[in-house]
Amino acid sequence: MQLWNEFPKPTVAVVHGACFGGGVGIVCCADVAFATPDVQFGITEVRVGVAPTPISTHLVNAIGLRHTRRYALTGERFDAREAERIGLIHEVVPADAMEAKLQAVLEAIFLGSPTAIAATKRSFLGANNLLLDARQVSMLAHEGWTQRHSAEGREGTAAFRDKRRAACYKSVGSTST
Repeated sequence: MQLWNEFPKPTVAVVHGACFGGGVGIVCCADVAFATPDVQFGITEVRVGVAPTPISTHLVNAIGLRHTRRYALTGERFDAREAERIGLIHEVVPADAMEAKLQAVLEAIFLGSPTAIAATKRSFLGANNLLLDARQVSMLAHEGWTQRHSAEGREGTAAFRDKRRAACYKSVGSTST
């Protein structure tokens, strides 16, 4: 994610179908992001027993802390219009118009100086404390690894593969501890 976020050239995400977990993180790091109206998004890691730590800083940067808390803690799915409303994507574009939209954006990008674009992107990220250092990247990766290898993470991943509810999660209204 760090490489994608800090890549010196403009990045564009065009999303079709379903976009969950790390895919949402990739969209957060794109400089320009479009989605077709049928897209379903979700920050669903908690539903498989893991935390979205590798993408957490990018989520907060793209959609804000308030929306990140809601969608990362609940794992709720949301549609392209909601993604546009919260700032995850720039625009919902009908599938039959996507190629023309992408072409127009690329033409606009190609009018800019590559050196000026890279400097602009780096300055925006740096001025907003969004350039991650090696220690921060390592810490986020370690947190993600630790969670994935926990009992809940292993059970959640197995449940996801088996298309069943994880046995270690409580149901709403459960009285057991």
